[in-house]
Amino acid sequence: MAATSNGRRVEMSGSLSALRPILKRLPAQIAIEARLDPAPVPKFSSLHASGEIQLNGNGSYQIKGGKFDIGDQSFQMNALFQPGARHRFFADLSAKRVDIDALSDIGKSGSSAGKPAAGSAEPDLAMLSAFDADISVAIDELVGGKVRASDVQLAATLRDGHLEAKLEHFGLDAGSVTAKVSTNVGETPPTIRGNVASSGLDIGSIAKLAGQSVPLSGKLTADMGFAFRGLTAERIHSSVNLQGTVGIREGKLPLAALADARTANDITGLNLDAKVHDIGKPVDLTGKLAWRGQVVTFKSQVAPASFLGRASVADASGPISLSVSSKYLEGSINGVAGGGGTFKGQASVTSPSVDKLMHWLGQGASPSLQDFAFKGDVDAGPKQFSFQKATVTLNGVKASGQGSVKLGELLTIRTSLNFAKLDFAALAGGGGASAGGKQKPGGAADAPIDLSFLKGIDARIEVAADKLGYGKAFAGPVATVLTIADGKAHLNVPQSPFYGGTIAAEMTADGSSDAASLDLNAAIAGAAAAPLLHDAADFDRIEGTLDATVAVSGSGKTAKSLARSLGGKAATKFSDGAFRGIDIAEVYNNLVGLLAGGFKQDQAKKTTFTELGASFAIENGVAQTTDISLLGPLLRMDGSGKIDLADQTLDMHLNPRVVASLAGQGGDVAVKGIGVPIMVQGPLSAPRAYPDLSALAKDPQGALDMLSRLGLPTGKLKLDKLIPGQTGSDGDGSGKGAADLIGDLLRNAAPRPKAPAAPPEAAVAPDTGNTENAAPPPTSSDTGGETEAEAAAPAVEPAPVDPQAAPASPEAPKKGEIDTLLDQLAN
Repeated sequence: MAATSNGRRVEMSGSLSALRPILKRLPAQIAIEARLDPAPVPKFSSLHASGEIQLNGNGSYQIKGGKFDIGDQSFQMNALFQPGARHRFFADLSAKRVDIDALSDIGKSGSSAGKPAAGSAEPDLAMLSAFDADISVAIDELVGGKVRASDVQLAATLRDGHLEAKLEHFGLDAGSVTAKVSTNVGETPPTIRGNVASSGLDIGSIAKLAGQSVPLSGKLTADMGFAFRGLTAERIHSSVNLQGTVGIREGKLPLAALADARTANDITGLNLDAKVHDIGKPVDLTGKLAWRGQVVTFKSQVAPASFLGRASVADASGPISLSVSSKYLEGSINGVAGGGGTFKGQASVTSPSVDKLMHWLGQGASPSLQDFAFKGDVDAGPKQFSFQKATVTLNGVKASGQGSVKLGELLTIRTSLNFAKLDFAALAGGGGASAGGKQKPGGAADAPIDLSFLKGIDARIEVAADKLGYGKAFAGPVATVLTIADGKAHLNVPQSPFYGGTIAAEMTADGSSDAASLDLNAAIAGAAAAPLLHDAADFDRIEGTLDATVAVSGSGKTAKSLARSLGGKAATKFSDGAFRGIDIAEVYNNLVGLLAGGFKQDQAKKTTFTELGASFAIENGVAQTTDISLLGPLLRMDGSGKIDLADQTLDMHLNPRVVASLAGQGGDVAVKGIGVPIMVQGPLSAPRAYPDLSALAKDPQGALDMLSRLGLPTGKLKLDKLIPGQTGSDGDGSGKGAADLIGDLLRNAAPRPKAPAAPPEAAVAPDTGNTENAAPPPTSSDTGGETEAEAAAPAVEPAPVDPQAAPASPEAPKKGEIDTLLDQLAN
């Protein structure tokens, strides 16, 4: 027989072993061959069936032990055909093994004998509307590529054009799938609705069943309802809708399959739950994963319709929001993401340690790079991103601006940033601790310096800062450019406001070698010295207007080793200023009290000057000077000394003199005058300044002359009668004159051990004719007690005595009394 229906040609032929058994309602052998042109599926173009047929009393035909082949697939069948107004067909099919690849050519043209039905490019189900059917299928093994499914059980019913099929069991690896689908076969194109549920299903295997290949592996759990119209991939993608939940357990995603990343480690331990409300609405995602040994939790909303509407995931894009949390990274994005790893929208990122974050991401960074925060508009791809309207914080330094960053062997940065306060000490990880902190001598923190991260950066950063500096010392406003190339960072600061004056500087930091190196050239003009020195070194002993030049360089792996290696030169000039802590004029005016009571440093005192200058030669971290020069009304000073930049200490020897000249600026520093040397020693943060009276020992006669000019009552003490060279006048048989004894004692600058106190003797009044100034001799309590000045003076302090008191007789003085007086002079 042959017939044409809706443009499809049906040809059928068969044979029956005998007619008599059929008429007697007995079994007979039957064989049937059918052809369809065009076929709904190419492999379905022909059908071969055979078996035992029997006519039942109700007019139905029953087939037992039947066998039929569709294409190269073979099935066993028991069937019942019941003719009537609507023919009914019942069948139980079974197969040992079915290859699904042989039946998966949906959408291709039919046999060579015909063409596709007019107006249709997909399977036409309308021919199924002419009869009803109940079919069950059992397949021991279902094969599709490398997929092996077991114990497949399928049941389908067809009633009045309504088709409903159930996948009652589909065993695949350790999981299984159940599904239900229904449609109206008379509808063109058909609308298909159903749901799928799975437990422990292998993702790769199910993708292969659908003819797809995905990089994601793991177990799939689902309870998802679906609906779509049509049977072609294009129609399905354009019309599909979903509702339900999907989960992934123990997932693994090789990132190299999605992007050509330099370091594309696999994502493992992926556990994800997705709740789908509607294909046109965002999907709620929650889950966690492991990457590079760290656990990352995440939440997201993404609209799947934008991605399902494209044939390739890499070409798809859609709105997305995502927040992630891990040990080294907290972040969120809100914008449009692409399957190829692109994103455009708002982003926010924070990290407690940039160093650890970059190592986690496969990049190198310095341990000094810590707290980081970013917020702004981002346009990003797999290898680079740009940002606008952004705020950035690193090590507590905040900036705003725009720029671009390109990832690769070199981290390429091009950006323009505005800073309220740019502190390079904080950026370097010092947090400003190196400047302004109270330190004991040699106790400055020896923090490591690591600039090796500069080797991985190629940067040009335009900087505009209200304040720019290091630690507590800042200039500004400043506009400049920071460049980083070949492991070297270079910053050129044009002339900028600086502590009431100006500064211009050029700095290079080199991290290309094992040890970090720095090169600094700076010029300061008209700056207020007191606040500058306080902020830069916590030094508060000089005030005035400062002009200075510095050219130094050094290298080291720690702050102290870098300071110890510094070499170069510097020059300073202070104008219209003062020394804090000592009033040199008062020292001269009160020398008698000084000799009696010792020197006491007073922060309220100061010595004003018109001009103070010095030049320094810097070598091995020590700045040496030999040309300290000070000019002031009635005052001149020269001196020399050194500053240890590593230990933050100084040792200066100053020679101030009171002169008979009112000339300050422009005066002659070599004018002769009366002077007492001053020592300035100790840590930069708290140096000691005190008079060095022991220097008078070099010239005992000159010392007596100076003491007389300064007002010491040498006449009452009869010290002016002690002429150098006189011998034996002290009566002790030593052969030394009194002046020689004075010189010996004055030369003894070091503290002497205290001798046991001698018993007091009766006082003898000196032969001066002035009895009212007579005083009792010192006692053990007068000479042995320590005074408050003992802690401030460089040597053992003398006991307080009345400087007007004199020994009993200059010809035969008591040894204990003269020793006491001379001790006071020596100290």
